[in-house]
Amino acid sequence: MTWDNIIGVDTNSPYDHMRMKNLGPNGAMAGIDRVPFQVNEHRPTPELANYRTPIPNLYATGGCWHVGSNAGATESYNCYKIIATDLGLGKPWEEKGKEEPDSLVEQQRKIRKKVQSLAKPNYTYRKR
Repeated sequence: MTWDNIIGVDTNSPYDHMRMKNLGPNGAMAGIDRVPFQVNEHRPTPELANYRTPIPNLYATGGCWHVGSNAGATESYNCYKIIATDLGLGKPWEEKGKEEPDSLVEQQRKIRKKVQSLAKPNYTYRKR
């Protein structure tokens, strides 16, 4: 793949998103607004939420896909997992020693528990 194969590129900045009116009722810095029917696994729309487009072997991802607003890092990783499955590419997350850590949900729960345990008041009473 070289730049000779690229037909076009469309990039947007937060400034561009601010000026666009078709991003949901209010828009958002990172793309489409988070309206109730377009959250989590339904982003950006339920039809495109699995990163596949109606065109075979054409995939889409970015800050507007699930999980959203992570500058595309998590979304791109999730998209690669779909592409790797569809096209039979390497799956490094399945290699010994490179297994994925607990899910983000589990990591958040562990962190929340740790913070809550550290935030508990530690009363020590002195005898007078």
